[in-house]
Amino acid sequence: MIGLSRRLQDLGYRTRAGSRISLEQAFFLIELARAGTITIRKRGARAGEPQPVRDRFAKKLVRKGLANRTRDWDDRRVIHFTPTAAGRELAEELLQEYTHAVAGAFEGASWRERDAFLTMLTLIDEALTD
Repeated sequence: MIGLSRRLQDLGYRTRAGSRISLEQAFFLIELARAGTITIRKRGARAGEPQPVRDRFAKKLVRKGLANRTRDWDDRRVIHFTPTAAGRELAEELLQEYTHAVAGAFEGASWRERDAFLTMLTLIDEALTD
């Protein structure tokens, strides 16, 4: 799976304007396109508290014209991110490329081997997110 992730990262995703987005930004954009809106609440200004990584990804996508950013009128610490039309289109292209790459990785494997591999990935994912 690491080899597949590296291969996907090497694809060098580019926007229509020619700017490059990282693999992490690509996954965030896909999540944003699926969700429609992602809300990020700014944390209080505590010493040593780092900014959320998602906020950085979202800001970069806004600069590249792939997402819109609006503040909540009731709570100015809350920021809503939504995909632009270009962002939704790129997310769909990225998802198709990813699906194609995964399908290619399974070439020659039996259905039993595919099911066993996907079951194992699901267990690993669940263990890492708990």
